[in-house]
Amino acid sequence: MHAALRSCHVALLTGLAGSGKTTLGRAYVRRFGAQYSSVIWLDALAPETLVADLLAHSEVLPSVREGLGKGVEGIRQIIEALLTVDGLLLVLDHATLTSEGLPMASERFPKGTVLVLTQDQLPASVAAGFELKPLEAEDGAILLLGQAGLLTAAASLQEAQAQEAPGERQRLALEISRELVGSPLALTLAAGYLALTGCSLECYLSACRSDPLRLSDAGDRHAAAARVACHLLLVHLERADPDALRLLEACALFAPPPVPRAVLQQDTLLQAVFGTQGAAGEERFQHALHTLLTGRLLSAVQVPGNYEALDLHPLLRELVLQALSQQREVILREAIAAACLCLAEASGPPSASSLALWFRLAACIREGAAADERLLLSGEQTADAYAWAASLLGAQAYFSAAESLLRQAVMIWEQVATDATLAKIAGACLYVGVFNTYLQRYTLAERYAQRALTITEQLSSVSPLRLLDCIMTLAWICEMAGKPAEARRFYQRACAFGDAAGLRTHPLYLAALRATRRGSPGEPEERETLPIDNSPYSGFETSAEAEQDAPPAVNPPYTGFDPPETPDIL
Repeated sequence: MHAALRSCHVALLTGLAGSGKTTLGRAYVRRFGAQYSSVIWLDALAPETLVADLLAHSEVLPSVREGLGKGVEGIRQIIEALLTVDGLLLVLDHATLTSEGLPMASERFPKGTVLVLTQDQLPASVAAGFELKPLEAEDGAILLLGQAGLLTAAASLQEAQAQEAPGERQRLALEISRELVGSPLALTLAAGYLALTGCSLECYLSACRSDPLRLSDAGDRHAAAARVACHLLLVHLERADPDALRLLEACALFAPPPVPRAVLQQDTLLQAVFGTQGAAGEERFQHALHTLLTGRLLSAVQVPGNYEALDLHPLLRELVLQALSQQREVILREAIAAACLCLAEASGPPSASSLALWFRLAACIREGAAADERLLLSGEQTADAYAWAASLLGAQAYFSAAESLLRQAVMIWEQVATDATLAKIAGACLYVGVFNTYLQRYTLAERYAQRALTITEQLSSVSPLRLLDCIMTLAWICEMAGKPAEARRFYQRACAFGDAAGLRTHPLYLAALRATRRGSPGEPEERETLPIDNSPYSGFETSAEAEQDAPPAVNPPYTGFDPPETPDIL
């Protein structure tokens, strides 16, 4: 693989889930990474993970900043720019070969090198492609014994001597390797079971063969082997260490992986998982984590952004979630959303590393929101977390995901209906209108913006700037929708309101005045952008001090919801 990368600049590594692609990619970086000027690992599992990993490298690679905030097209431009850096190695994990933004033509990037890890089949056009297949029985036996601590790393299978009878250990290890069809993931879990329980190879082989999930000849035998090995571990945890099983359930709900370790240590999540928090909850967390690491159900990894995370393989996640009750899932998902928001607020001022963490947290929140329609989550903190994640996604031009999150936040806030939540609903509706305008869903945009204006007018205490903001947003939406006459009426209304409210020097009023003096609104005029806050917006309530500042008119107009412009923060 190294020779292919040096000669072709592009190599593809493919294989089924659990075949060891990511492990081999990491091993390559450890062994050969020093031969490159720099190494960048990007996880393409979700838009947020891509942005998070790029942000983690943005301080040393200025080209990253230029593409952020432009959505998929921006990511593609960043990747192409990275591959023009002399001597750089780019590793794209969980890549989809049909996705936009994954450069495959090595002749276009003579300086950079890209290693793509994917489950897709190797295309015929790729010169350097490698497919990972299940291990041969002897190699699988060596992996099993080595990871279970029964064989030194440098030893061969023949050097492993049985304690009871010569050759017995080798024979049993070979049998287990064949039973688990040479699946690296299944054999790693088997090693974890042996290390965790201390059972003999013979007992484990018997347990495999009697497990109700035992693989058959039908279907994906590779994945079935991993399910059998995982099921044996889950049955053991349920009987011997329920705390570890509950922690594993919380990790399984954090997607896409890996889960930042600090999230699991937030009091709200410790309470949901263990029924206690503080020192007692932390002690139980540490014990449960040790069990899961020993059993190889979790692995500790250092992700870009320089923080420790815990990785759970997608196949294992799927099996864990199958046994999770809906009631338990609701409790854990609401606790995870609250824990993500608490960690984000406690992670300090924006920096490359904290922003990388924020986007991973946003990915988890979005994943939880995708299950919301089925689970009907109702916690107010959950809605606040949705709004926070929407601020990050909106700033990166992922308008569809951001709009969906805000609509779900509105539905939760509507169940509370206090003055505080009504203010949040008004701000959220206004920005749902803005996002739908970018998505060219103008009728929906007008409806939400009009609702924001109606709610704002009904609030018992509201700044005049809030009302002017709503009117100007509606004018902007009408302009974008190609309705100049309606836009002009809203601009005239904004001027009349600004006159009455004493806002004649405010930039929003001045922008409305300019618009009304134009013969025809025509194309929306360019407006300056708002001064950027130093943190994502955590709610939709604007402080009195902030509202007294006179932000310049914007495109889109000023709202109480200010998504951060990530490049400007950096």
